[in-house]
Amino acid sequence: MRIRDVMSTRFTTIHPDATLREAATAFQAEPDHGGVPNLLVMEGDRLLGLVTLTDVLRVLLPPSIAQDPRLAHLAWDGLIEAQYQRVREKRVRDIMTRHVVTIDESAVLAEAAEHLVTGRIHALPVLRGGTVVGVLSLADLARRIFARVGGQPE
Repeated sequence: MRIRDVMSTRFTTIHPDATLREAATAFQAEPDHGGVPNLLVMEGDRLLGLVTLTDVLRVLLPPSIAQDPRLAHLAWDGLIEAQYQRVREKRVRDIMTRHVVTIDESAVLAEAAEHLVTGRIHALPVLRGGTVVGVLSLADLARRIFARVGGQPE
């Protein structure tokens, strides 16, 4: 089976000069694919990066809390809101993941699984001739695997 048979053609893009506030709005409006939310950072047709929930949390959680699990409970008692107020005008280009692993739509699912598992990533932008045509998420792959294992028709 090929990536094009499983990928989602619905994905959300954002410009690199958008603010974190705009990214938060885009995350809320993003179609629910059952996976970790992500936004493709694009300038025209060119993929520049990816913004994930991890990228947002990295900027919202002060390093002392992120590095000390004993302090993690403090983050949810107003600290995130206070931190968000300080960083909401930060640009997407400043928080995005720049080295994005992509995959061609004609690749087989096993290749995608290898990227997702070894790279510890949740989504792969899918390319056709260098242009983004979809996204394959870990959730998409899991649904396909569970359908096969559970004997459900594909």
